[in-house]
Amino acid sequence: MSSIYYESIKLLSIKARLAFACRCLELALDKYKIKSEILDKVIAQIWEFTSEDERLDLWENLTAGFNTKDVLSPYYNNEDIPELTPDQFKSLVNCYRTLPIFICEIIDETIWIGRANLYSKVDGFSDETLSPLRKVITLMIENSIPLPGLDTFSKSSFTEDGGWGLPHTRSYYLEQ
Repeated sequence: MSSIYYESIKLLSIKARLAFACRCLELALDKYKIKSEILDKVIAQIWEFTSEDERLDLWENLTAGFNTKDVLSPYYNNEDIPELTPDQFKSLVNCYRTLPIFICEIIDETIWIGRANLYSKVDGFSDETLSPLRKVITLMIENSIPLPGLDTFSKSSFTEDGGWGLPHTRSYYLEQ
């Protein structure tokens, strides 16, 4: 990744970083023509981070369970994600099993962007959230998937709300 690109993503708020990574996930799924109702539910839940203001801990409680490594663990079951019915959980497991490994990694790294600084101070430019974002970008490049433009995500600057950025819906990040 070029140093200019790195400097640009460093200036994105944490919410914009997650939005960028989530958009990368959507583009990767589109490229591989992967459509799934249960994945739509996962992605919608991840996007909730960008519009949440006060209760990111609730977002974490609802989202952390969608980590692919956990869902695919033999010790995990639908009780670990109470928001899903047993059939939805089974559908999620089957879906994750069929995804390319790099897409599972993008899901996990995107969720981690939202969780990384929840219970700690945001230091510097939050390497805790930059590192998983760089990983998502690397996975996209390695798999020849074009990255979304940065302009729309740059509207939410790291200078907003102590690095977190102001709450915005998905549509805010997709507007030009």
